[in-house]
Amino acid sequence: MPKVDKQFYADNVAYAQALDEIAPSQYEKYVDRLARACGGGRVLDAGCGTGTAVQMLVSRGCDAYGCDVSPEFVRRAVERAGDRFSLAHDDGTLPYESGAFAAAGSINALEHTEHPSIFLDELCRIVRPGGTLVLTTPNMLSLTWPRPREGVDDPWRIRWMNLRLLARRALRAPSPGQEFLTVPSALGMAHYEPDLDAICLTNYFDVRGALRTRGFRITSFSATQIVHPGLGGRVLDGLFATPLGWIAGAVFVVARKSMKAESGSAEH
Repeated sequence: MPKVDKQFYADNVAYAQALDEIAPSQYEKYVDRLARACGGGRVLDAGCGTGTAVQMLVSRGCDAYGCDVSPEFVRRAVERAGDRFSLAHDDGTLPYESGAFAAAGSINALEHTEHPSIFLDELCRIVRPGGTLVLTTPNMLSLTWPRPREGVDDPWRIRWMNLRLLARRALRAPSPGQEFLTVPSALGMAHYEPDLDAICLTNYFDVRGALRTRGFRITSFSATQIVHPGLGGRVLDGLFATPLGWIAGAVFVVARKSMKAESGSAEH
């Protein structure tokens, strides 16, 4: 099956309904980091889906906005949280001025983008110098939660593929055209599971390198986007924040933009 592009999401009612059913608790950590980072300034959720995170930010008193490629998603978001949502442009750019936001974020969108470098360019561009970016995406090369590939669903084979790719991405020297790896989606597989429409093999090493290129410094990292309660949760979160997290289930980073940063892509 060819790579999934934005047309897959444009008027996808079933996908929109699935987003509507995600529990707000799944956004809690992401929303908390954005709310703390914006400091009363404007904040953007890029790839906002049907608006749950923006609604949560507004409920905390934030001047929050959302943007997505899907008219269906945006329509539902407006019904949920008011007229504070926009469609991304056809060329993948965002309809905002450079430096327009004190903080911006994206939760589980980067792995679905047809042109991930352009998406990240834009996300970084609209953050003001000294501002904060919160980015969370599955680790598509995880050894603990191996996502199926097109034509491959044996988890141990996928782990071996992921291990080799992780090693290469960790040791590689950055070069134009190699910022992110993209693959055909696995939507044609017999049993649909989350992330089968993902086409970018997001992982910690590629995200770290891409943010550095754009003048951002990672201030915190975790391999989970979920809030784990209690002492056991704090211990687990501690483990997820170590280098062991680089091979685990997710990439959750908070990054600060240099006061002199200018966004620029290594891949288009």
